[in-house]
Amino acid sequence: MYKVDEIRDGLFGLVGWRENCDIHKFTIAEDLTLSESGKYFQDEHPLLTLDNIKSVAPDQGDKAFSEWLTLKTKAGIIKVIDTLYGRDVTTKDITSHIIGQKVLFADTISKQVAVDLLREFAYNPNFRISRSTQNVSKLELLYELDGDSASMKKSGLVHRLDMAYKAIGKKCIPKRIYGISIGSMT
Repeated sequence: MYKVDEIRDGLFGLVGWRENCDIHKFTIAEDLTLSESGKYFQDEHPLLTLDNIKSVAPDQGDKAFSEWLTLKTKAGIIKVIDTLYGRDVTTKDITSHIIGQKVLFADTISKQVAVDLLREFAYNPNFRISRSTQNVSKLELLYELDGDSASMKKSGLVHRLDMAYKAIGKKCIPKRIYGISIGSMT
């Protein structure tokens, strides 16, 4: 088990958002731009710009957009931890274990938030590509996410996310799973 609020707050700021290129258009809260790992969400896909993200957010000002983006980011963090650990993996509280190894989660969190937002682009009728980006259809966006379903070779951002989950699973899954001790937690 782990404390969701502590995990959400402890891993927030591990990966950051780059400020909008045109700061006269709109800005985001400073805490969203912090990146302890040096990773930024926009590096995961070229369509993941703040302009594009704002097009799927409820119509609102800078402060409300920052709050919405914070919620989306924190939801991605918890999705990663839930996927890796579940809610009731062990009776021991592993919150400090997770936060102590937080740098290991940066790549997976970055990809998870990117996948979630790009999928929201695909299924949101309000999605508008910024003027500097070429128009993309829903089918093309889903191809970017899921890859070619007819091919034997896996590709797409979802495949890269799966690979990140596998890599992190080998490094930091707790040593006591489902009540079976397989070593001590480090």
